[in-house]
Order: sequence, then structure tokens, then C-alpha cells
Amino acid sequence: VKLKDGEQKINIHISKPEKMSSKRPMILALAPAEGSKKNILYAHNKYWKEEGRKRNYFIVHPEIVGLRFMEYDDFKTLFGAIMEVINKKFPSNVDEKKIAIAGISNGGIGALTAFVFHPDKLACCVVFPGAIHPEAVQIQEKHLKTESLKGKHVYMLVGERDVAWKAGCDRVVEEIKKYGIKVKYEVLKNEEHLLDVKPSVIFKWIDDTLGIKSSSGASETPPKPDSSSKCPVDNKNASSKITLDHEGTKYSFCSDKCKNAFKKEPGKYMKGKN
Repeated sequence: VKLKDGEQKINIHISKPEKMSSKRPMILALAPAEGSKKNILYAHNKYWKEEGRKRNYFIVHPEIVGLRFMEYDDFKTLFGAIMEVINKKFPSNVDEKKIAIAGISNGGIGALTAFVFHPDKLACCVVFPGAIHPEAVQIQEKHLKTESLKGKHVYMLVGERDVAWKAGCDRVVEEIKKYGIKVKYEVLKNEEHLLDVKPSVIFKWIDDTLGIKSSSGASETPPKPDSSSKCPVDNKNASSKITLDHEGTKYSFCSDKCKNAFKKEPGKYMKGKN
């Protein structure tokens, strides 16, 4: 690819879904620090590998430092090159309307910067942590199209003890909200810079934002009721999958709401029962 400071060869690491029977979503994941292969393997194994395959995502890691996306054309050029490779290697397998960008630390800076200035190419963004470098706004300000950002979604996470980065995230959250972006912002208690966040939390947010039903193997539909027993709370057919042990007896319920009601006041619902 030909970036601002000359032509460069950039390695792209691709993890493909377990199933590709239809178009699949993609995450463009930018690694921390200098974005080396070592950084990519760390991030991939910790956050992306297992859930990405289970949920049938393409995970694409360019071997590049996220700070390179201070320049508008550098991201535009690299993204075009990545999609050319992907579409050649996996023709018709990527859903280009469902491409998320994600990043960690320097990768988070690159991911959020790229998202804000290229909302036409990216559906949503998650960074943990990540912010927009003030210089990037100055350099790319003429490319900012706030009308294209309205209603877009960003998920930002930062450690409570990561003081400098938290200050940057606090600033950026308020700034991008002015663009009409819907921001979910979480400060994780007692966490430092590299976050111990569950990958399922990240993927669940991306799934929900992209309108994807979970393909991780866990059913998202309510369990079928078990007609052999009745819910002690509202006397409807109970489910064998929604249960609670109380004083040596296993009770089944028709919903989590009823289960919680029973747990709060078991005596109220045990009257007349053995």
C-alpha cells in the first residue's frame, strides 16, 4: 500500500469463521503498542479468537500501529487494500455492511479515529481503551461529516486506575456525543491499562449493534415450558431450565421474573405446597 510516507508492505492476519454458508460480519481489530505480530497474537488469543470463531466472524488484524490513522488517506488506502485481499481470498463471504472496527491502546486511538472520519465504511466501533488524538482532529477536520455519524454506535471501556487514558476517554466521550454518536462508556473498577474484559461482552455488544442473532451456540429464545410442572408464582407451565433449590426442594418457574419473585419471598409462594 502507498501511505503518506511511501509505499509499504503490510502483513494482514485473517481469522475466518467456522461456518461461511452466508455473508459473515467482520471485525477490523487493531492491536496495542506498535501493532506487531507479537501484539496481534496477544490480542487475538486474549479477546478475539474463541468468540470470533464461535460467532462466525472474520477477524482481520493489519500489522500496523494504530497511530498511523492520524492521516485520512492512510486509513482509506489501507482499508481499500484489506478489502481487496479479503474479497479475493473469500469472495462474497464478508458482509460489507457489517464491518466493525476495534482497537486496544494505540490500536484504540487508530480505531476510533478511523471510525469518526470514515463512518461510511464502518458500522460500529469498540475500543478498550481508545480515544481520538487531538492532532487527528486538526489534520482531518475537513473530512469530518457529522451528519453521517448521527445514530452510529461506539463502545468505550477504560480502567479506573488508568488515570491518563481515562481523562482522554472522558474528554472524547463528550466530544463525539456532540456528533450524534450513541456512546456506551464503561470505567472498569480496579482495572489498569490492559483490561481483563470478557470477550463475550465485546461480541455481545457488536452482535446487538449489528442486529445479529447470537451464533455462539447459546439459544437466545426463551426455554420451552415443561408441562409436567407448574410455576409456583403464577401457576403457568414451568420450564425445566429455570430452577431454584430451596430448603432441599427444586422448584421450576416459567420465567426469570417469577424465579426472582420466589427467591425474594419464598414463604409467600410455598403456602399449600409440600
